[in-house]
Amino acid sequence: MPGMIIQDGVYGPDGEQIRVHGMTLTASDEAKANARLIAAAPDMLTALETVLAGGHLNTGEQAIVANAIAKATGKSIDEVLRIGG
Repeated sequence: MPGMIIQDGVYGPDGEQIRVHGMTLTASDEAKANARLIAAAPDMLTALETVLAGGHLNTGEQAIVANAIAKATGKSIDEVLRIGG
């Protein structure tokens, strides 16, 4: 993953500090956590879609997984359940 622009600074993919125009910038703990979540999001979505497609969830678990997929993709929960992810 390339570096990210967060607020007024540029940080590496692991949130490490980078020198920009002679200044050392340090990502806040929150920015580092956000960068890690953004980097992991595609893998987490794939994992949730795989779990949903497996068909081994009870109704409550299915609703939780479908809701997370819907949030990540912008689809409705009904659409996620209809197409299995």
